Amino acid sequence: MTAVNIRTAASLYNVTGVGYAPAGDIMLDSAAQPLSEVQKAAVRMLLQGAVLCNDSALTRSDVEAAIDMEGASQLGASQPGAEASGMSFNRSKPIATPKVVYQPQGAPTEVALLTLGEKLGLKQKDFRELYPRIASVPFESEHKFMVTVHDEDGKRVLYLKGAPERLLPLCVSQVVNDDVSRSEPLDVAFWHKQQAELSSKGLRVLGLCRAELPDNFDTSSLSAKAMLSYPPFMSMVLMIAILDPPRPEAIQAISVAHQAGINVKMITGDHSLTALAIGRMLGIVGDKGFVLTGPEVDRMNDDALKAIVKDCNVFARASPENKLRIVRALQDLKQTVAMTGDGVNDAPALKAADVGVAMGITGTDVSKEAAKMVLADDNFASIVAAVKEGRRVWDNIRKILVFNLPVNLAQGTSVLYAYILALHAAPLTALQVLLVNLVTSVTLGLSLAVEPAEPDVMHRAPRRPNKRLVGKLLLWRCFFVCHLVVVLVIGMFYWAGQLGHPLPQARAEAFCVLVGAQVAYFICCRFLKLSTFHPRVFRGNKFVYVSGPLTVALMAFLVYTPGLNSFFAMQGMTGLQWARVVVCMAIVYVVVELEKALVDPVLMPIIKPVLRFLENHSPQWLTVDRPLKERLSLAHLCGHPDALSRKHSMQRRGVKRSQKQLQGATQPKGDAGVESTGEQGGPVGTDHVVLQVQERGEISPAAP
Repeated sequence: MTAVNIRTAASLYNVTGVGYAPAGDIMLDSAAQPLSEVQKAAVRMLLQGAVLCNDSALTRSDVEAAIDMEGASQLGASQPGAEASGMSFNRSKPIATPKVVYQPQGAPTEVALLTLGEKLGLKQKDFRELYPRIASVPFESEHKFMVTVHDEDGKRVLYLKGAPERLLPLCVSQVVNDDVSRSEPLDVAFWHKQQAELSSKGLRVLGLCRAELPDNFDTSSLSAKAMLSYPPFMSMVLMIAILDPPRPEAIQAISVAHQAGINVKMITGDHSLTALAIGRMLGIVGDKGFVLTGPEVDRMNDDALKAIVKDCNVFARASPENKLRIVRALQDLKQTVAMTGDGVNDAPALKAADVGVAMGITGTDVSKEAAKMVLADDNFASIVAAVKEGRRVWDNIRKILVFNLPVNLAQGTSVLYAYILALHAAPLTALQVLLVNLVTSVTLGLSLAVEPAEPDVMHRAPRRPNKRLVGKLLLWRCFFVCHLVVVLVIGMFYWAGQLGHPLPQARAEAFCVLVGAQVAYFICCRFLKLSTFHPRVFRGNKFVYVSGPLTVALMAFLVYTPGLNSFFAMQGMTGLQWARVVVCMAIVYVVVELEKALVDPVLMPIIKPVLRFLENHSPQWLTVDRPLKERLSLAHLCGHPDALSRKHSMQRRGVKRSQKQLQGATQPKGDAGVESTGEQGGPVGTDHVVLQVQERGEISPAAP
């Protein structure tokens, strides 16, 4: 976060420099040059309260940076007169030079204020010693302001920092001509207009007020409630605009999430205009998008909130109660909700969400305990990557089943049909069936388990939450591929017998046809719906180049190795037999690829009723429809992250527990949860996502 503007009643200042290092200048908006020393002194007095009314820290440390001097030596030696002047260079050893590093500690919003002060020479440590703190009121998300009282040369000065709309009702005057010793009546309309202009640019706006307290003022009774009960007595000093842009990877991740059918919502403590501008940057809302504020949510009953919550993707100035109500409203609309959070006040919403995601770096222990998952790197892009990985895992499980079940059925069915057709002998022996099952399961089946994600995996509509592993595709393939392989195995066995080949040689051909058909079908199974008539079939899975040739080599080894082939009732085949095996492999490959191209638009509408009946009568243990606690896992989230629809609503017991936690939860000092973004703000990228939700689209989180 970086402070970029200072708005006083008299002037607008621009601040240069990015990051926490105090490098940059402050200039008047109407001028293109740095401030004079007199102007800097005036701005220092204005910003003094921003440094004192602050619970964070900016520490400076010197580290040694190693610099390779080989390139420098070549450059230096090439300079005219280098050797004559006695310049020498160590071409092999690096040298260590000091490098200054600034480390933020606490809320990033407050650290940005400290960096701004450092640019003007206001060092927090020195000021705290010079003007000691007498009393303070820590930031609370409910009130969105922080108060400190300091002893300044015998005078007690109160500083108030927070959301401008919360500060203005407490003010009666404003600073005149950037001179804190002078004031004039407060122009409320002016400050509201300036806040709206800055917020509409996507800037986070903080206000700063001050007041000199009388000697008889009792600071021990100072509290947020007391501040709100006093008649207006403060003087508005300035507003500071802070830039907290979305991370580029977060913008890209949200775009990918939308393509995957994931609806991302943003809950923030920022001003509504700031939230709307950030939402547009993230691609969460369009030009006609709108924002709901916390007070507006408070005025809605549950039915009204449910009527609008799916259409609104940005919620501003939200309280912990608002977050909980938003989650419950989405669940009541049969949406499965994933939500991210890092603060103590996020705990009830994290607990109520179907999948609560806590921040691993900035998250509090309370939020981690309430969540079902902890995000190690606090990055929204990691959640989208996890969705992709979860879909890949689900696909690979299906690929293994779609491959193994049809070919395993074909092995036994070949023998069964041979007896039904009254052939003189079975095309395969029991040992051959066991051998094929062992070889192909180890070599080919395991290779499918490590298949990379398919190209269209993040362009699909999310699967149904109760989708069975044994679905229509698997049942159809079991019937279709099984009978295709059986026809080829029995046909080649019968043909070999008709050509006069001895039984061991005919069985060897049937064995090789079976194994070759499985190799061809294995290639088709690498992509469930996409065609393998594409260069992508040669990329992605290096184990394919091992498992396929290894299976073929084992097949030839078993057929031609003396002693071993007789043990398995086989003998070496002729060249014509091998040609028939290759043709059978090609038939399996081409027919299955044609089936993949035609089954959805042509065949499925015909056979769906039959498959639906079989699917509904498959064993219950083959479904992923588990009880709530078992179902809420990362794999489940990634499998159907859409608005991960689900029938259940939050159980009343859980809601009551969450409400009790909310009532008992307190926001500790310096906590940078989403709720505190109105004043202190959350760390860059830790705000909110309700997968359906994230503050800035930067878990810097879900969010389906």
